[in-house]
Amino acid sequence: MKAIFTTLTDDVTKRIILQLSRKQLSLLTLVHEGLKYREMTSIVHTSEQTIKNHLRFVFDATGMDTKLELALFIERHPELLAVSKKLLDEELALDKTPITQIQQDVDKVVV
Repeated sequence: MKAIFTTLTDDVTKRIILQLSRKQLSLLTLVHEGLKYREMTSIVHTSEQTIKNHLRFVFDATGMDTKLELALFIERHPELLAVSKKLLDEELALDKTPITQIQQDVDKVVV
């Protein structure tokens, strides 16, 4: 994480990264993609309530009130999205869940 932080140029991204946990940061990618809480649970294998708790901290750190506002905020801060994607990829690699399985899980929830 320290190596990522030293390459950032956006002060807002730096401030947010210092305030949030790796898990909270990794969820930003899923919010940016417009996933529902239920869809997020199938990807990160965490309860819906735990995801909501993590995102409450994210909302406080960013000053946003809704997932839509947060998604637009993330869009305006591409470095934040890049960090989030990297952390999510690392989390999924540790979980060893193939991306095809994740897509199948999401498809089951959406259908």
